[in-house]
Amino acid sequence: MRFPPLVLALATLPTMALAALVHAQAAVNEGAGRRETLIYSIEGLQAMGHGLAGHYALAQSIDARATADWNGGAGFAPIGRDGAPFTGSFDGRGHVIHGLFIHRPGENNVGLFGRTRNATLRNVRLVGGQVTGGENVGALVGHHEAVDGSARIDRACALVPVTASGTIGGLVGHNESYGGRSTISRSHAGAAVRGTGSNVGGLVGHNEAYAGSASIKQAYASGVVEGRDYVGGLVGYNDALRGLALISDSYASGAVSAAGAVAGGLVGLDTNDRVAHSFYATTDERGLAINRFATSAGQGVTLDQLLRMPHFTRWRSDGGQCDGVLP
Repeated sequence: MRFPPLVLALATLPTMALAALVHAQAAVNEGAGRRETLIYSIEGLQAMGHGLAGHYALAQSIDARATADWNGGAGFAPIGRDGAPFTGSFDGRGHVIHGLFIHRPGENNVGLFGRTRNATLRNVRLVGGQVTGGENVGALVGHHEAVDGSARIDRACALVPVTASGTIGGLVGHNESYGGRSTISRSHAGAAVRGTGSNVGGLVGHNEAYAGSASIKQAYASGVVEGRDYVGGLVGYNDALRGLALISDSYASGAVSAAGAVAGGLVGLDTNDRVAHSFYATTDERGLAINRFATSAGQGVTLDQLLRMPHFTRWRSDGGQCDGVLP
């Protein structure tokens, strides 16, 4: 069993020595008006799990391919978990994390970040590798939630194949508000998403507003999506109990397939009726028909029509982009 050197060191250090080690491997930037720990390596990224309320930024792109050999093949350990979510901030500064590997099919809340609460994630680009988990699984975040506060993902993208049993998305597994505002904006997922259960989406598996608002705006997904029920090109299940689950100015262009009966080109199941100015493709790049579902969420147009819409072209170039970045 191979462990990265920093992880072996972390396991044997007391709290004060651990803090010294983390800061020895990362400079501190105060130019943003607050202290941000700058991350230079995949080991430094993993060490963020020991400072869950901290503020971090990537200093450069990171080669994460070595994580395939970490922890007996389980790979990178997601940052944040049930009972100990990540509550700080992370700014990727447009740098790329290449080849992140996570293989934890028996675990829930799986992604670069396992569980976040009232956190801010921005300018993050994930390319290559793979992410596998149980429930609440996404390349960037497994479970992203706002609890009486604000949670935000902005300008993020992932070109990482994601596989799980259920509540799985190409970027985020579960986007939830519980008395706050949880927002995903100007973001993109572009790799295959495959689930064996329900709530499977190209970008987000479950967009849920228990209270407050859970919103997705100016976002798109372009990978194929496969699942059982509640399967959508962008979102698997969009629902609200006492709040608002919103989707606006977004689209999905990948082919959706479902073993069950509940699926849609944009949203698998929408119980909130709050989808505005959003579209899904009814043809693929060869002009063949896809996504012939009976759904009221979003408007179906051909792929050529979709990609020529001027407003989408404009914000695609302005938002989180992974296109053209090689793994």
